[in-house]
Amino acid sequence: MDAATADRQADQQDGALARALRYLVRVPFLLLHLFVGLPLAVLCCAFPGVRDWRIGDDTLRGLAIRRWSKTLCRIFGMRVQRLGDLHDDPVMLLANHVTWMDIEVLHAIRAIGFVAKAEIKGWPVIGWLATIGGTVYHARGSRSSQEAVSGALTERLVSGRSVAIFPEGRTSTGEEILPFHGRLIKAAVDADCPVQAIAIGYFRNGELRNHEVAFGHRENFLQNFFRLLGMRTLDVDIVCMPAMETHGRGRKELAALAREQVVEALESRDAT
Repeated sequence: MDAATADRQADQQDGALARALRYLVRVPFLLLHLFVGLPLAVLCCAFPGVRDWRIGDDTLRGLAIRRWSKTLCRIFGMRVQRLGDLHDDPVMLLANHVTWMDIEVLHAIRAIGFVAKAEIKGWPVIGWLATIGGTVYHARGSRSSQEAVSGALTERLVSGRSVAIFPEGRTSTGEEILPFHGRLIKAAVDADCPVQAIAIGYFRNGELRNHEVAFGHRENFLQNFFRLLGMRTLDVDIVCMPAMETHGRGRKELAALAREQVVEALESRDAT
Protein backbone atom coordinates (compact mmCIF):
# COMPACT_ATOMS: atom_id res chain seq x y z
CA MET A 1 0.00 0.00 0.00
CA ASP A 2 1.45 3.40 -0.96
CA ALA A 3 1.49 6.40 1.37
CA ALA A 4 -1.22 8.26 -0.53
CA THR A 5 -3.66 5.34 -0.24
CA ALA A 6 -2.82 4.93 3.45
CA ASP A 7 -3.50 8.61 4.10
CA ARG A 8 -6.86 8.46 2.33
CA GLN A 9 -7.89 5.35 4.27
CA ALA A 10 -6.87 6.98 7.54
CA ASP A 11 -9.00 9.98 6.69
CA GLN A 12 -11.99 7.76 5.84
CA GLN A 13 -11.59 5.95 9.16
CA ASP A 14 -11.87 9.30 10.91
CA GLY A 15 -15.59 8.57 11.11
CA ALA A 16 -18.65 9.16 8.98
CA LEU A 17 -20.18 11.40 11.66
CA ALA A 18 -17.13 13.68 11.83
CA ARG A 19 -17.04 13.97 8.04
CA ALA A 20 -20.78 14.69 7.92
CA LEU A 21 -20.36 17.44 10.50
CA ARG A 22 -17.57 19.00 8.45
CA TYR A 23 -19.82 18.98 5.37
CA LEU A 24 -22.61 20.51 7.45
CA VAL A 25 -20.36 23.42 8.38
CA ARG A 26 -18.31 23.83 5.22
CA VAL A 27 -20.91 23.45 2.45
CA PRO A 28 -22.93 26.57 3.49
CA PHE A 29 -19.73 28.61 3.71
CA LEU A 30 -18.64 27.28 0.32
CA LEU A 31 -21.96 28.25 -1.28
CA LEU A 32 -21.77 31.72 0.28
CA HIS A 33 -18.21 32.07 -0.96
CA LEU A 34 -19.19 31.02 -4.48
CA PHE A 35 -22.38 33.02 -4.88
CA VAL A 36 -21.30 36.17 -3.02
CA GLY A 37 -17.52 36.15 -2.77
CA LEU A 38 -16.80 35.04 -6.32
CA PRO A 39 -18.92 37.72 -8.07
CA LEU A 40 -17.25 40.37 -5.90
CA ALA A 41 -13.81 39.03 -6.82
CA VAL A 42 -14.76 39.01 -10.51
CA LEU A 43 -15.95 42.62 -10.30
CA CYS A 44 -12.64 43.63 -8.72
CA CYS A 45 -10.80 42.01 -11.64
CA ALA A 46 -13.09 42.99 -14.52
CA PHE A 47 -12.54 46.70 -15.00
CA PRO A 48 -9.03 47.88 -16.02
CA GLY A 49 -9.36 51.28 -14.36
CA VAL A 50 -10.53 49.78 -11.08
CA ARG A 51 -8.54 46.57 -10.78
CA ASP A 52 -5.24 48.50 -10.84
CA TRP A 53 -6.09 50.68 -7.83
CA ARG A 54 -3.30 50.42 -5.28
CA ILE A 55 -4.23 49.18 -1.80
CA GLY A 56 -1.09 49.10 0.29
CA ASP A 57 1.52 47.08 -1.58
CA ASP A 58 -1.01 45.37 -3.86
CA THR A 59 -3.63 46.17 -6.47
CA LEU A 60 -7.35 45.71 -5.92
CA ARG A 61 -7.23 42.75 -8.34
CA GLY A 62 -4.35 41.12 -6.50
CA LEU A 63 -5.94 41.65 -3.10
CA ALA A 64 -9.30 40.24 -4.27
CA ILE A 65 -7.72 37.09 -5.72
CA ARG A 66 -5.54 36.51 -2.66
CA ARG A 67 -8.40 36.98 -0.20
CA TRP A 68 -10.78 34.78 -2.21
CA SER A 69 -8.23 31.99 -2.55
CA LYS A 70 -7.15 32.14 1.09
CA THR A 71 -10.77 31.93 2.22
CA LEU A 72 -11.38 28.97 -0.11
CA CYS A 73 -8.39 27.18 1.41
CA ARG A 74 -9.77 27.77 4.91
CA ILE A 75 -13.19 26.44 3.92
CA PHE A 76 -11.42 23.26 2.78
CA GLY A 77 -9.66 23.08 6.14
CA MET A 78 -6.27 24.17 4.80
CA ARG A 79 -4.21 26.62 6.83
CA VAL A 80 -1.67 28.24 4.51
CA GLN A 81 1.58 29.68 5.76
CA ARG A 82 4.49 31.06 3.78
CA LEU A 83 8.06 30.37 4.87
CA GLY A 84 10.64 32.69 3.31
CA ASP A 85 10.18 35.68 1.03
CA LEU A 86 8.73 35.85 -2.46
CA HIS A 87 10.92 37.68 -4.94
CA ASP A 88 9.63 41.00 -6.23
CA ASP A 89 7.91 41.11 -9.63
CA PRO A 90 8.79 39.94 -12.18
CA VAL A 91 9.81 36.40 -11.29
CA MET A 92 8.97 32.90 -12.51
CA LEU A 93 7.92 30.59 -9.68
CA LEU A 94 8.75 26.87 -10.07
CA ALA A 95 6.59 24.75 -7.75
CA ASN A 96 6.02 21.05 -7.16
CA HIS A 97 2.51 19.84 -8.01
CA VAL A 98 0.34 17.52 -5.92
CA THR A 99 -3.25 18.72 -6.34
CA TRP A 100 -5.47 21.21 -8.15
CA MET A 101 -5.55 23.10 -4.83
CA ASP A 102 -1.90 24.05 -5.40
CA ILE A 103 -3.13 26.88 -7.62
CA GLU A 104 -5.40 28.28 -4.91
CA VAL A 105 -2.71 27.77 -2.27
CA LEU A 106 -0.24 29.86 -4.29
CA HIS A 107 -2.92 32.43 -5.14
CA ALA A 108 -3.42 32.82 -1.39
CA ILE A 109 0.03 34.38 -1.12
CA ARG A 110 0.26 36.17 -4.50
CA ALA A 111 -2.10 36.77 -7.41
CA ILE A 112 -0.05 35.37 -10.26
CA GLY A 113 -0.56 33.97 -13.73
CA PHE A 114 -0.19 30.19 -14.05
CA VAL A 115 0.38 27.71 -16.82
CA ALA A 116 -2.16 24.90 -16.54
CA LYS A 117 -3.43 22.05 -18.67
CA ALA A 118 -6.21 23.06 -21.04
CA GLU A 119 -8.73 20.78 -19.29
CA ILE A 120 -8.76 23.01 -16.20
CA LYS A 121 -10.45 25.79 -18.17
CA GLY A 122 -13.64 23.70 -18.23
CA TRP A 123 -13.63 22.78 -14.53
CA PRO A 124 -16.51 24.25 -12.49
CA VAL A 125 -15.57 27.44 -10.58
CA ILE A 126 -11.84 26.65 -10.49
CA GLY A 127 -11.54 27.07 -14.26
CA TRP A 128 -13.41 30.37 -14.13
CA LEU A 129 -11.23 31.72 -11.33
CA ALA A 130 -8.06 30.49 -13.04
CA THR A 131 -9.06 32.34 -16.19
CA ILE A 132 -9.71 35.69 -14.50
CA GLY A 133 -6.47 35.16 -12.57
CA GLY A 134 -4.54 35.19 -15.85
CA THR A 135 -3.87 31.47 -16.39
CA VAL A 136 -2.25 30.48 -19.68
CA TYR A 137 -3.62 27.15 -20.89
CA HIS A 138 -1.41 24.53 -22.49
CA ALA A 139 -2.53 21.62 -24.68
CA ARG A 140 -0.36 18.67 -23.69
CA GLY A 141 1.61 17.08 -26.48
CA SER A 142 1.17 20.06 -28.79
CA ARG A 143 4.42 21.67 -29.89
CA SER A 144 2.63 24.72 -31.29
CA SER A 145 0.80 25.18 -27.98
CA GLN A 146 4.07 24.94 -26.09
CA GLU A 147 5.67 27.59 -28.28
CA ALA A 148 2.65 29.88 -27.90
CA VAL A 149 2.66 29.46 -24.11
CA SER A 150 6.39 30.12 -23.90
CA GLY A 151 5.96 33.29 -25.93
CA ALA A 152 3.08 34.47 -23.72
CA LEU A 153 5.13 33.85 -20.57
CA THR A 154 8.12 35.74 -21.95
CA GLU A 155 5.86 38.67 -22.84
CA ARG A 156 4.40 38.76 -19.33
CA LEU A 157 7.79 38.64 -17.66
CA VAL A 158 9.19 41.38 -19.90
CA SER A 159 6.16 43.54 -19.03
CA GLY A 160 6.94 43.18 -15.32
CA ARG A 161 4.34 40.56 -14.37
CA SER A 162 5.22 37.34 -12.53
CA VAL A 163 4.19 33.84 -13.60
CA ALA A 164 4.19 30.38 -12.04
CA ILE A 165 4.61 26.95 -13.58
CA PHE A 166 4.61 23.35 -12.36
CA PRO A 167 7.74 21.92 -14.03
CA GLU A 168 6.78 18.33 -13.21
CA GLY A 169 4.15 18.73 -15.93
CA ARG A 170 1.41 16.92 -13.99
CA THR A 171 0.22 16.17 -10.48
CA SER A 172 1.90 13.39 -8.54
CA THR A 173 1.04 11.32 -5.48
CA GLY A 174 3.13 13.69 -3.40
CA GLU A 175 5.38 10.85 -2.26
CA GLU A 176 8.23 11.95 -4.50
CA ILE A 177 9.07 14.94 -6.64
CA LEU A 178 8.97 14.07 -10.33
CA PRO A 179 11.69 15.36 -12.69
CA PHE A 180 11.43 19.08 -13.46
CA HIS A 181 11.19 19.83 -17.17
CA GLY A 182 12.88 22.96 -18.44
CA ARG A 183 10.85 23.65 -21.58
CA LEU A 184 8.79 26.54 -20.19
CA ILE A 185 11.68 27.83 -18.05
CA LYS A 186 13.11 29.00 -21.38
CA ALA A 187 10.67 31.93 -21.13
CA ALA A 188 12.48 33.22 -18.03
CA VAL A 189 15.86 32.75 -19.74
CA ASP A 190 14.63 34.66 -22.80
CA ALA A 191 13.28 37.46 -20.57
CA ASP A 192 16.49 37.48 -18.45
CA CYS A 193 14.21 37.15 -15.44
CA PRO A 194 14.98 35.34 -12.14
CA VAL A 195 13.33 32.05 -11.19
CA GLN A 196 12.37 31.00 -7.68
CA ALA A 197 11.78 27.45 -6.47
CA ILE A 198 8.68 26.97 -4.31
CA ALA A 199 8.08 23.84 -2.21
CA ILE A 200 4.45 23.04 -1.36
CA GLY A 201 3.89 20.56 1.46
CA TYR A 202 0.64 19.36 3.08
CA PHE A 203 0.94 18.35 6.74
CA ARG A 204 -1.31 17.37 9.65
CA ASN A 205 -0.52 18.10 13.30
CA GLY A 206 3.13 18.72 12.50
CA GLU A 207 3.57 15.19 11.20
CA LEU A 208 5.24 14.08 8.00
CA ARG A 209 3.86 15.08 4.62
CA ASN A 210 0.26 14.09 4.01
CA HIS A 211 -0.72 12.67 0.62
CA GLU A 212 -4.50 12.40 0.79
CA VAL A 213 -4.93 15.58 -1.26
CA ALA A 214 -3.55 13.84 -4.35
CA PHE A 215 -5.92 12.33 -6.91
CA GLY A 216 -6.80 8.72 -6.15
CA HIS A 217 -6.82 5.95 -8.71
CA ARG A 218 -9.44 6.82 -11.36
CA GLU A 219 -10.69 9.66 -9.18
CA ASN A 220 -12.10 12.56 -11.21
CA PHE A 221 -12.11 16.24 -10.29
CA LEU A 222 -15.56 16.33 -8.65
CA GLN A 223 -14.86 13.21 -6.60
CA ASN A 224 -11.59 14.68 -5.40
CA PHE A 225 -13.24 18.05 -4.76
CA PHE A 226 -15.85 16.65 -2.39
CA ARG A 227 -13.42 14.27 -0.70
CA LEU A 228 -11.09 17.18 0.08
CA LEU A 229 -14.01 19.29 1.27
CA GLY A 230 -14.77 16.70 3.96
CA MET A 231 -11.22 15.94 5.08
CA ARG A 232 -9.64 16.87 8.39
CA THR A 233 -7.71 20.12 8.79
CA LEU A 234 -4.32 20.34 7.09
CA ASP A 235 -1.41 22.75 7.37
CA VAL A 236 0.04 23.87 4.04
CA ASP A 237 3.63 25.11 4.06
CA ILE A 238 4.85 27.19 1.13
CA VAL A 239 8.63 27.32 1.33
CA CYS A 240 10.22 30.04 -0.81
CA MET A 241 13.84 29.44 -1.85
CA PRO A 242 16.26 32.23 -2.76
CA ALA A 243 15.67 33.42 -6.32
CA MET A 244 18.17 32.35 -8.98
CA GLU A 245 19.38 34.60 -11.78
CA THR A 246 18.97 33.06 -15.23
CA HIS A 247 21.81 34.93 -16.94
CA GLY A 248 24.47 32.46 -18.05
CA ARG A 249 22.38 29.42 -17.09
CA GLY A 250 20.46 27.03 -19.30
CA ARG A 251 16.88 25.95 -18.71
CA LYS A 252 17.85 22.35 -17.89
CA GLU A 253 20.35 23.51 -15.27
CA LEU A 254 17.75 25.80 -13.70
CA ALA A 255 15.17 23.00 -13.67
CA ALA A 256 17.57 20.61 -11.96
CA LEU A 257 18.61 23.20 -9.36
CA ALA A 258 14.99 24.11 -8.60
CA ARG A 259 13.99 20.47 -8.13
CA GLU A 260 16.98 19.88 -5.87
CA GLN A 261 15.94 22.84 -3.70
CA VAL A 262 12.31 21.66 -3.49
CA VAL A 263 13.32 18.11 -2.53
CA GLU A 264 15.71 19.41 0.12
CA ALA A 265 13.09 21.76 1.57
CA LEU A 266 10.43 19.06 1.89
CA GLU A 267 12.84 16.49 3.29
CA SER A 268 14.00 19.04 5.86
CA ARG A 269 10.38 19.75 6.80
CA ASP A 270 9.71 16.01 7.15
CA ALA A 271 12.68 15.69 9.49
CA THR A 272 11.44 18.37 11.93
